[in-house]
Amino acid sequence: MTVDWVVLTAASIGLALVMMAAMTSSVSSVGTSVEGALTEVDVVEIEGVGYAP
Repeated sequence: MTVDWVVLTAASIGLALVMMAAMTSSVSSVGTSVEGALTEVDVVEIEGVGYAP
C-alpha cells in the first residue's frame, strides 16, 4: 500500500511540474504581446486632465 502512495505522489508532482512549465511559457508569450501592444499606443491629452510625459 505504501508503494502505491509513493507512485501516486510522484506522478502528481510530475504533472504539476509539467503544468507549471507550460503556463510559464504561455504567460511569457502573453506578456510579450501585451508589451508590444502597449508600446504602439499614442498618449493623448484629455482636456482638463492633461498628462505627464
